Amino acid sequence: MPTVDDYLDALEPAQRAEYDRVRAVVERLAPGAVAVLSYGMPTFDYRGKHLIHFGAFKHHLSLFPPTTTFTLAEPLSDGELTAMVTRRLAEIGERPAGQPGLASRNPDQPAGG
Repeated sequence: MPTVDDYLDALEPAQRAEYDRVRAVVERLAPGAVAVLSYGMPTFDYRGKHLIHFGAFKHHLSLFPPTTTFTLAEPLSDGELTAMVTRRLAEIGERPAGQPGLASRNPDQPAGG
């Protein structure tokens, strides 16, 4: 059965560097996220939910969801990556590390209490 390490070992060095950059953004915003293999590609799971998938292909790289395609020649900026991960955290009912919000309170507790 393939593993995340198997996937990463098959990447070109520049693709691996881009994966590491994505991982750094995910780890900053979602400490404790773990890399698993899902849909045949590295996927960062956070609190039991798929946060973001990373796919490396011959001519491009992609992040899912949402489907965002980019190249090594025109990578996503750190700001774009941060916005994407932040948006995905909100979609799965979480919040970025260090940010106040409803996801940090007990869902059975009334707001403001």
